[in-house]
Amino acid sequence: MQKPQTESTDPALWQRIREDDESALEALYKRHYQVLFRYGLKLAKEKEIAQDSVQELFFQLWNRRDKLKEVQSVRFYLMKWLKREIVRTLNDKHSGNHLVTLDDDTEHVGLAVEDLFEKKEVSSHNAIQVRKALESLTPREREVIYMRFFLELTYEEICSAMNLSYQVVMNYVHRALKSLRANNILNNIISICPLIFGSISAIFQMAG
Repeated sequence: MQKPQTESTDPALWQRIREDDESALEALYKRHYQVLFRYGLKLAKEKEIAQDSVQELFFQLWNRRDKLKEVQSVRFYLMKWLKREIVRTLNDKHSGNHLVTLDDDTEHVGLAVEDLFEKKEVSSHNAIQVRKALESLTPREREVIYMRFFLELTYEEICSAMNLSYQVVMNYVHRALKSLRANNILNNIISICPLIFGSISAIFQMAG
């Protein structure tokens, strides 16, 4: 039976894929293709590899649908999967040389910002402001901010993804927010992206 069209969130599409709904796979592909392709291109540096890797990702996703588990952030999961696929491809192409490592996901930040700006039609000037703000942070701080405010992962999920303790993750968040405020950037970011960063003020008050 056809699933209701209102079930269009990522988790809903993911569950429908697990239930053999091929239309959900197509919907997920259309929703995430551009950001996955840009991410793949950043890693592989070759358009053909990026395109083929995204196609292979969704091919494998469908073939393994009966083995899929629930995930908290579908996009985060797909990006991690794509990264592994590209690493495998590059290693095969270059006789096993590890050209891309799997321990740094800070590349996601710029891509998430670009994707957000495309959807919200944010001006290029404001886009540059936010990118510069994020670039002022350390790689670990950017990664935590990305996971929390772009992917909307819980702190517990961030701890699991980064293999860090809860207190260490909170320390990264607090330092990042203090750095943004010290550089007079925090208010600008909140005004530019209120839906993403609107809760930063409350968190910063917790940071002291």
